[in-house]
Amino acid sequence: MEKVDFSVQAASPMVAPKDGHILRVRFKPSDRAECDTVFCDFGVLSGKSLHLVNCRCKTFVMGMADYAVRIGDMTLPGEQVVEMFMLPTPPWYHRREEDALAMAEQRGRLARDVGDILSALAAHE
Repeated sequence: MEKVDFSVQAASPMVAPKDGHILRVRFKPSDRAECDTVFCDFGVLSGKSLHLVNCRCKTFVMGMADYAVRIGDMTLPGEQVVEMFMLPTPPWYHRREEDALAMAEQRGRLARDVGDILSALAAHE
């Protein structure tokens, strides 16, 4: 992960990661004590606001079967941005929920099968 220097006084209005990367933006809404995180394709600075494009939030199903829920575009006041990073696009970023659930179910079946095999081997010893 590479930190992105963000400022509402930036010379360029574009906040774009390099090819094959996405932005991870942590922000603190004014009405909450904790920070939220959103992942997006890029951002555009307009006045003192940051418009984030194609945003997603990560959810957790089962390790490698994680996926992201698409939430669309969003605009934040620039002063709410806590930090921003650029990271290589992870596999879960474009994964759909139904694909993640199928992967988790397949892993569960595999774990049960391995358990059955190990039990059978232990019984023969």
